[in-house]
Amino acid sequence: MFIDLGRAQEILQRRKIDVALSSRPENVIHVSGVTDNLEFRFNKEERTYALIFPSEEPVLVAQWFEVPHLRNRSHIKTIVPDQVWTSFPGNSKAVLQGDAEMTVAEIIRDHHLSSGRIGIDERAIPLAAFQKLRKNIPRATFVRATSIFEEIRAIKTDAEISHIEKAAEAVDKAYATLQANLQKGVTERELTSKVRDAILTTGSDVVFNFVSSGPRAGIDHVTGENIPVDEGEIVKCDIGARHEGYCSDVGRTFACGHASRDQKRIYQRILETEERVLSNAKPGVTGADLFSIYEEGMREGYGDVPWHMIGHGIGLEIHEVPDIGPSGHVALLPGMVVCVEIGYLEPGRQGYHLEDMILVTEEGCRILTSFPKNFLI
Repeated sequence: MFIDLGRAQEILQRRKIDVALSSRPENVIHVSGVTDNLEFRFNKEERTYALIFPSEEPVLVAQWFEVPHLRNRSHIKTIVPDQVWTSFPGNSKAVLQGDAEMTVAEIIRDHHLSSGRIGIDERAIPLAAFQKLRKNIPRATFVRATSIFEEIRAIKTDAEISHIEKAAEAVDKAYATLQANLQKGVTERELTSKVRDAILTTGSDVVFNFVSSGPRAGIDHVTGENIPVDEGEIVKCDIGARHEGYCSDVGRTFACGHASRDQKRIYQRILETEERVLSNAKPGVTGADLFSIYEEGMREGYGDVPWHMIGHGIGLEIHEVPDIGPSGHVALLPGMVVCVEIGYLEPGRQGYHLEDMILVTEEGCRILTSFPKNFLI
């Protein structure tokens, strides 16, 4: 179990929610603590539900054949198979059938919450599944709960931070490997393969692996092609790994050979701006506050603001709360893990990306990424 159950229950009590439920794989993992084969075990077609109560232990509802595995791996004591007896028109005999929503409704009735306030993760449940829940507990009041689960997951436990750190270490190793192999004539795809292999040797998995050079570096989020890197070209990278379900997201920029004066000037502004933002990341500061610092730093050099956001929370998903941008009004809190990313794109010519991960602490923040970033200075 990665969830801080006491804190989660306090949030439900404050929001006056009798039970919050979600079939989003990341929320099920967060509650259950089971991360292996997550794409298969917690899928959208055959849903697994996590139910959180304000004063009782959580409950999982899962496919019947997954229950033994979950009971072996999870700290959750109550794991219920999604089987109910169902009658069909023209058939007098009831059939034992998998039906997660009917099982969830039975659990809610057993907890005497048929008329309660039920929090539903609205971004994760299909319409037909929601309609079935509403049909089976018609007196319940359904409340949107995506933001509740986001708030619960925003503060990381020590176990979560440990996995995030390992995912960050995997990408640090990938960048060391990329740097060692960066030379004129090497292709983007060859560098991408080296990055992938380096991450896998750490025991982590690759989430994304964007390596682009020259004019293609002016495009965001493109995968490496069989294009050789030329002398003096910028190589822009954005790489993420996953360790036990938890993600990293780190950006670096290199020059093949010697960087030009103009390339160094651009990168110096990006680096100085990122350092200003990182030095001001602390509890109480909002994403909008940090974005204002970014705006001021970049406008000193260019007179415009290239990006509409400069970061995001990270954990079981690449993008989580809080948002680091002009609409980011959530204050940073100790225990949040946040990516700060500064970039500059010149379509058709070149592009730059610098991104680090930080843990917000009581005093300020601790940087979780260690690979150097002074190659263009």
